[in-house]
Amino acid sequence: MAVKLILVSGPARSGKSQLAERLAVSSARVTYVATGWSVPDDADWQGRLARHRKRRPACWSLVETGAPGGPALEAVLAEAEADECLLIDSLGGWLGARLLADLAEESLAQEVAALPGQLHRCAARVIAVSEEVGWGVIPVYPLGRRFRDLLGELNRNVAREADAAYLVANGYALDLKVVGRPIDQF
Repeated sequence: MAVKLILVSGPARSGKSQLAERLAVSSARVTYVATGWSVPDDADWQGRLARHRKRRPACWSLVETGAPGGPALEAVLAEAEADECLLIDSLGGWLGARLLADLAEESLAQEVAALPGQLHRCAARVIAVSEEVGWGVIPVYPLGRRFRDLLGELNRNVAREADAAYLVANGYALDLKVVGRPIDQF
């Protein structure tokens, strides 16, 4: 069976983006889907973006779904072709943008529920990077708690749909589909 949908998750600076890039590099045609947005006056953020750009091969194309006027991630998934690999970095960036879009609660819940299936049905090979944000302190602000809870739910549902789900910590990756089992099997 071909590994078509891969989730790579982990905490900050764990190596998850680097693993995703290594998994994608064997593909003939890669589209890097950046879901974040550029913040020109944030030197740290600009440095992060520069490090990501420097690691990517020049032959990879770039789609910025988080940029003003950029395409929706859902449209990128729908238009992808079978000979393509989409490296989506990251699901947290996508969710953050959707939260800031000030959608009605029901609309946001529907989008979050629909995304795992859209990733799974995409014609292209998909490598989705996502943050593990629920391992730290409980956010004191409602928006932070909402983000953490929705991203945890999204990660769990994408992992369920994925052919491989890697958890990256401290520069090491565990394939959860190999070393783990779904909690409903206990």
